Amino acid sequence: MRAGIRVAMAILCACLAIPQGGCGSSSYSGGGNPGTSNCDFTKKGAQQSCSLGSRTSLLYLPPATCSGALPVVIYLHGAPGDIHEGTNNGWPTTAAKDCFIEVNAKGSALSDGVESWHIYNDSSSYSGTPPDDVAQLKSVVAEIEASTSVDAKAIFAVGFSAGGFMASRVAAEGGDIFAATFPWAATLYMQDAGGTTGLPATVANATNIEEMNGAADSTIPICGLTNSSVTVSSVDTTLNWWMSVLGCITATPATNVCVGGQPVLTSKTLSGCNGGVTVQWSSVTGVNHSWPSGLNDTVWSYFNSHRKP
Repeated sequence: MRAGIRVAMAILCACLAIPQGGCGSSSYSGGGNPGTSNCDFTKKGAQQSCSLGSRTSLLYLPPATCSGALPVVIYLHGAPGDIHEGTNNGWPTTAAKDCFIEVNAKGSALSDGVESWHIYNDSSSYSGTPPDDVAQLKSVVAEIEASTSVDAKAIFAVGFSAGGFMASRVAAEGGDIFAATFPWAATLYMQDAGGTTGLPATVANATNIEEMNGAADSTIPICGLTNSSVTVSSVDTTLNWWMSVLGCITATPATNVCVGGQPVLTSKTLSGCNGGVTVQWSSVTGVNHSWPSGLNDTVWSYFNSHRKP
């Protein structure tokens, strides 16, 4: 791992895996490569550890009273993090209440053993060829679709911190499968000094995005972070990139989120984007680099109203 991203990941590592309040129907739709899952899809109303996408995940199937084709929400943990983080943040409880399938997905191991995700741009963080974590998440969806009744128009990903950066990458590369993503406490990329962002030149399949940041987050600041080692993209850089690659026509308001390195807006929306999607951003007053109480309901409300047409 190059020095800058190692510094940035070290900052993230000090603050992640925090419990809540702390720091259309289809069979397999062809979006990934379905492998062999050992999950028991008859086990309703309980969480189980099983293989999805060739990685051990935690799968929660809601009670049998939740019938028909169900939405899927995939939780992407921080770094270092693990598959229990989503449980600590209450996602199975939310899934039971709102009738969706919930997966705490397993990330990929960096060269130093930290479990994270192949975000933009930490290719040098891995030993050998970096994993394609977007393809891996698509295979998770494909294996669920092949085993139970899923609403293919309601596949979503939410991530915290490093998982939030991964949710941004899923939005850029997974719009053929995912209807919406929700990066929390994250932006778009971490760029080593002298390195590249790793961002694609185009986005083939637009998807809805809701990014939120805590206004008191000094780990991933709203206005970005640049030092001699690394640049963490600001919200303005992030929104400008999305506006360009998604062909969005209108930004409301049209002014920048940050002025003089300080946030002056608390929300901004990009509309008129390819495929009719929107990109929304907002901040939450008084929240630092943590998963706050009540966020699950906010995320699900957004997802539930942003299914594929």
